[in-house]
Amino acid sequence: MSGEDRKKIADIQIQAADQRDERARDFPRIGTAPRIEGRDYKPRWRIVLDWILLIAMIGAVIFFLFYVYYTGVVLAVAALITFFPQFLLLTFVVTISFLLWRHFRQPPMARDRLAAVQKLVVRHDYQLAMKDLIPIAEEGHPPAQMLLAWMYEHGRGTTREPAHAFRWYEAAAQRGVTEAQYAIGTRYAEGNGVKADFAKGVDWLSRAAAKGMAEAARRLGHLHETGGVGFPADREKAVEWYYRAGVQFLSRKEMDDARAMVDHLRALAKGYPAVQGLVTRLDQMLHDGSSAKEPL
Repeated sequence: MSGEDRKKIADIQIQAADQRDERARDFPRIGTAPRIEGRDYKPRWRIVLDWILLIAMIGAVIFFLFYVYYTGVVLAVAALITFFPQFLLLTFVVTISFLLWRHFRQPPMARDRLAAVQKLVVRHDYQLAMKDLIPIAEEGHPPAQMLLAWMYEHGRGTTREPAHAFRWYEAAAQRGVTEAQYAIGTRYAEGNGVKADFAKGVDWLSRAAAKGMAEAARRLGHLHETGGVGFPADREKAVEWYYRAGVQFLSRKEMDDARAMVDHLRALAKGYPAVQGLVTRLDQMLHDGSSAKEPL
C-alpha cells in the first residue's frame, strides 16, 4: 500500500471518528444524572454544610458584637469560647429545620426537576420535556443546558435550530463543561449555528483538549493540517495535536483511535525527521500498551 493510500485511509478514519464523537458527545447521557464538570450544582450534603457554616458564622459575629457592646472584648471572647459548642448545635438544628421547610414548601431542586425531564425524553415526550427544561436551563444548570442544546440540535420537541443549540452549548461551555467546549469549538470551525471563526474554534477546542479530551486534540490536529479562511495550515502544530490525541486515546485504552493517529502521523512524517521520532515513540507506546504521557 502506497503512502498516499495510507493517508487517505487515515483521513477517512479520522472523519468517521469525528462524526461518531459528535453524536456521542452531543447526547448528554439521557436517563442518568450527568456528572458535568465546571460550576455545577453541589451535592446535597455540601449544600447543608454550607448553610450550617454560613449561619454559624453570621450568628457568631452577631453574638460577639452583642457581648462586646455590653461587656467588653475580653468577656465577649470568653463567652464565645464557652458557649460555642451549644451555639453550633443550635445552628445545626435551625439549619436542618430550615432546609426541611424549604424542601417541602419550595419547588424541587434543579437536579430533581432535570431527572423528571430526562424520564420524559426517554419516553420520547419531547414537547413536554422541552417546556419543563427551558426554565431549568435558564437558571444556569449546566446539564440542563447541554440537554436543551441537544434537543435544539436534533429537533426534539421543536424544529432544528442550530443557532439556539449553539447558544445553549455556549452557556454550558462558559461554565466549564468540557463536552460543551468541544461542541462550540467544532461549530465555530464549521460555521454550524454561528458564523465560522477558526480562531475561536481553536480557542475552545484547546480548552477542551487541555482537560484531556482526545477528540478535541484530534480535531485541532485536523484544523491545523487543513487550515481555513484566515487560518493558515501549520503542519508542525498539526503533528503536535495528533500526537497528543494519540497519547490521550492510549490513556483511555482506545487502541483503534490511537492506531489511527499513528497511521495518520506516519503519512505526515515523510520528509520530516522530527515527526518520524514522534511516530516511532507513539507506535512503540501503542505496541507496549503504555498509557504514560510523554512530553513532545
